[in-house]
Amino acid sequence: MDLERLSRDLKVAEGLRLTAYEDTRGIYTIGYGHAHVEPNAHWTSEQCEDALACDIQAAIEECDRHIPWWRHLNEPRQRAMVELMFNMGWGDGKHGLSTFKNTLRRIEAGQYMNAAAGLQNSAWAKQVGPRRSGRIIRQIRDGL
Repeated sequence: MDLERLSRDLKVAEGLRLTAYEDTRGIYTIGYGHAHVEPNAHWTSEQCEDALACDIQAAIEECDRHIPWWRHLNEPRQRAMVELMFNMGWGDGKHGLSTFKNTLRRIEAGQYMNAAAGLQNSAWAKQVGPRRSGRIIRQIRDGL
């Protein structure tokens, strides 16, 4: 998988914040979307880069743990799955990527058009906005 491209995509989607801020769910976040930090945290750019690399690795490990079939997807779809996991986490069946049961089944079955439609109609797509969701949806739908 092209980790450099994934990192670039995440940097654009998340933006860089050197001071902690409260995200849309009320979670204090810093850097390139690194969640669960102290409200008054301040990081250097280097700390943000290190955290991003660790967070990408954690998302890959979560994909391996919960949806091991993702490794059989083509490279753009693999990046999309890791970014979805990075963005939402696996969750608990009520939150996170774990709630996308039908979409995940469709991706695994190669039903990419239907899977993309499920993502498009989700609260996640509205929350992250059309630029980010559109890119990920195209990666899933078209494999490009």
